Amino acid sequence: MRMKNCCVEYPVYEKEWLGISFDKLSVKPSFYDLATSEFYDAFYEKFLDKYSGFMDLPGDWLAAKRITAEYISGLLPDGAKVLSYGCGSGYVESLIASNRSDLRLTAFDFAEVASKFIENDSSVNIIKELDPKYKFNVIYINLYCMQLIFKDALNFLVRSVMIFWKMVAL
Repeated sequence: MRMKNCCVEYPVYEKEWLGISFDKLSVKPSFYDLATSEFYDAFYEKFLDKYSGFMDLPGDWLAAKRITAEYISGLLPDGAKVLSYGCGSGYVESLIASNRSDLRLTAFDFAEVASKFIENDSSVNIIKELDPKYKFNVIYINLYCMQLIFKDALNFLVRSVMIFWKMVAL
């Protein structure tokens, strides 16, 4: 079974991402259980060992993410406060921020080290924990992160979106 996400097909259950086998991670995923933040931490540790920057990543992956960034960018209203929930490496956020200086873009990921490539990018505010004081016009969520939305996180997302909001799952 496969799912389509922004013009790219993904299998529902995968055994590797970006050439990193899940068998090589310190935390093994389960076919029956949802991935945990510990799994994502283990994945991004291997990811950062393998890749030193965005341009080291596979070209087809970069191309798919550029399509995603263009799509999201086209949905965002001028001057919006935007949260990327599950930003991963931050490549999409980096592209959006470079093309839309009018936005206030905030990125969050469950893995502590996931967004290391954009930690010095002043156009993207990286947060390490969710706080109800943050308010956003738009929240977009990576499809893989939909599985990690627990009740507390969902309550945060709903409380953090201001009136005239959009919530987009990609």
